[in-house]
Amino acid sequence: MRHQVQQATGNSQHPAIGSNPFDRDLPLAITGGIDAQEHLELGQCLFELARIADEPDRYRSTARQFEEALRLASLGGIALPEASWRLAQAWLAAGDAARAMEVPGAGSARETHCRRPRCLC
Repeated sequence: MRHQVQQATGNSQHPAIGSNPFDRDLPLAITGGIDAQEHLELGQCLFELARIADEPDRYRSTARQFEEALRLASLGGIALPEASWRLAQAWLAAGDAARAMEVPGAGSARETHCRRPRCLC
C-alpha cells in the first residue's frame, strides 16, 4: 500500500506505517445523537423566528431541520419523539396540513410533550 501511494503521488507522499496494529473494532466516532439534537435545537430556534416573521418559507426551512434531526436520530438508533411533533407543527404552520398528518409518531409525541387540549406549544 505504501509503495502504491508513493507511486500515485510521484513520491510526494510517504505514508508512515505505525508500530502499533490498528484495532478494526474501535469506533472512530458516533455523533448521530449529538447532531440530531443540534438540528432539533436549530429547528426550534428557526420555528420561533418563523413565528415572529410569520413567513411560510421559514416554517418550511424549520421542517427541513426537524427532518434532518429525525434522519440522524434513526441512523444512531435514538428515539427523538419531540422532533416528530415539531415537524408536524412546522408543516401545519407552513399551511401544509396534509404533510403534517403524514409525520409518523407526531400525535403520540405531542401527547407525551403536553397534555393540554388543543395546545400548540
